[in-house]
Amino acid sequence: MVEGKAIFGEDKLKSISFASKGEVNISYSAMMKFAGTKNYYAMFTKEYVTLIIDKQQFTPETEMQFLQVVREKMTQILKGKKFKTI
Repeated sequence: MVEGKAIFGEDKLKSISFASKGEVNISYSAMMKFAGTKNYYAMFTKEYVTLIIDKQQFTPETEMQFLQVVREKMTQILKGKKFKTI
């Protein structure tokens, strides 16, 4: 797993790797699946890119904001019923 950060913009998600300093811009429309476990959220794209987000980084308020962004920006996940908690 590569540590980094995710920045949720108006029309895309930017993933930044701390190790390589590389950036990947991912359109919200490319997100196909979203899942949550006790400790992590996972987002999967059409191109088999996976983003894992550690829930420990959230406060209750920022977690609610994150989930709202997912619901608003990644509507195709909800339409396909691919938004679930494991």
